[in-house]
Amino acid sequence: MDKVGELTLPGVTRSVRMARRFVRDMMPEGYGRCDDLQLCVSETVSNAILHTDSGQDGWVTVRMVLGAALVRVEVVDDGGGEKEAHVCRGADGEHGRGLLLVEETADRWGVDGRNVWCEFDDSVRPVT
Repeated sequence: MDKVGELTLPGVTRSVRMARRFVRDMMPEGYGRCDDLQLCVSETVSNAILHTDSGQDGWVTVRMVLGAALVRVEVVDDGGGEKEAHVCRGADGEHGRGLLLVEETADRWGVDGRNVWCEFDDSVRPVT
């Protein structure tokens, strides 16, 4: 797999929009799951800002990794959250469903320390 790009943003809410645009701009024209990628990056960047030190004058990094048949998005926060990112089952109200959406949208997702990643199985080519 080849890292296509990396973007580090301040831990503020407007960075969510910039992260979505970054992901969209890194994908080839007409990529069929671009909306899914943008949804997952929105949720993971939002969580980093809301639940870790990234949202306390910190930073959040978004990485795009593309393979012959795989897209991987990684979101790395500044740490300091009370617990590891997890799916909140049965959440009601406006908050608490972000990683549930990621789980339902991505083909795979997981957490490696401060890195929340999601993968999409597809045949893609890096933007040149």
